[in-house]
Amino acid sequence: MRTVYHPTLKRGVSVLGFGCASLGSRISRCEGMRSLGRAYELGVNWFDVAPPYGDGQAESILGSFLGGGRRDHAVICTKVGIARPEISTVKRVLRPPARWAVHAFPGLRKQISRARSVGSRPPLEPATIRKSLEDSLRRLKTDYVDVLALHEPRIEDCTNTKVIEELENLRREGLARAISIAGSVDAILVGAKFSRTFDGAQFPNSPFSRNIDEICKVDVLERLFLVTHSVFDPQVTSRLVQLLESKAGLPEIEKSPTKLLIDYALTKNSAGTVVLSMYSSRHIIENCMRASREIDPSLLDLVDSLVSSTDNNCNSTG
Repeated sequence: MRTVYHPTLKRGVSVLGFGCASLGSRISRCEGMRSLGRAYELGVNWFDVAPPYGDGQAESILGSFLGGGRRDHAVICTKVGIARPEISTVKRVLRPPARWAVHAFPGLRKQISRARSVGSRPPLEPATIRKSLEDSLRRLKTDYVDVLALHEPRIEDCTNTKVIEELENLRREGLARAISIAGSVDAILVGAKFSRTFDGAQFPNSPFSRNIDEICKVDVLERLFLVTHSVFDPQVTSRLVQLLESKAGLPEIEKSPTKLLIDYALTKNSAGTVVLSMYSSRHIIENCMRASREIDPSLLDLVDSLVSSTDNNCNSTG
């Protein structure tokens, strides 16, 4: 697994991060522990989690996995801003059969996802931030997190001096070693320009939503460690499949949309980490293999030209 240097943490981190969003909800605890172990063995040391992930179970599962000497080798990024959901006893009982139903009938995934509990968004205040992190530390079974990120904050949250002061207090106390914004490009840019407290940014990026290009235009980039995600969004994959089918005669373009997307994501964010949700052993192995080799940077030109040609065609016919 290739690594990149995180200037605030002063250590190397894996170019591939393990996304824990489904750990404990769509993915059972047992299956999740196996997946975490496989990724860890292959060199993944960045684990992205949050209080509401996995119906509120992801932090506890990750904490259990990182026991037994693994914690010191791992980088934990958790978040604050969206509360851990309250799951009723009935929903807990129904979770295993729901997983079976989705496995047997994948078409049910959307309906079951809509029924999933969503955490509330309490006002982002110093006491709320501290309580959230303290609860996360207890579930993660650790006394610090490597990165604490504001989770989908409003722009005004990123310029709130009381919020920023509390984040600095948490870092000074050693409870969080780096501070990031996981949200919109606007929130990231406003927050990073307002305060040097923020040394990282996390956001979705794909060939069709090139958020990283917007962030790279400004001078705050040099001090931000970038984490990108959602390159495997179903809509992104579907659009890319259509493009590849329309350009079937181009031998230089990788025909597998998933391989093309991960190569694109790793190349586009070459100095940061790309977070993926990956739970099958085959996917973990394939993704880690691609993250362990150097990728031809000309891939970006190929993908950009492919997407641009389609955009131009749409514009000319619109």
